[in-house]
Amino acid sequence: VLEEGLIRRVAATLSETELDQLESVVAEMEAAGREGRPFPELDRRFHELLYASLGNALVPQLLGAFWTVFRRVAGVRGWTDDPAPEVTVRRHRDIVTALRARDVEGAQRAMADHFRGIEARAAQESRGVS
Repeated sequence: VLEEGLIRRVAATLSETELDQLESVVAEMEAAGREGRPFPELDRRFHELLYASLGNALVPQLLGAFWTVFRRVAGVRGWTDDPAPEVTVRRHRDIVTALRARDVEGAQRAMADHFRGIEARAAQESRGVS
């Protein structure tokens, strides 16, 4: 919810250089996925870079706290990342593509899609399905 709301603000503040940096992280994710390496730290870096332009020190602290909790819960529950790394890469690329086009609604939809997998796992847990 936090990121879906913030993406609207960040869409107006990102420079071309920042968008290039985000695309570079997505390219690193893609390479890691092809090599069969997990890339949670790249995912985290993507989100940190995404919101850095807001200049609000509280945002990265909150995102970092959520990230830490999610990784701990995922480890305990045995959750893995998306079933295919290319899904994660595509979701991040969709976010950057929408932001580069200055498509605020598209960026918000892409961010919602990105988190849909996490929401599905949480829903399964709450229903007792593993």
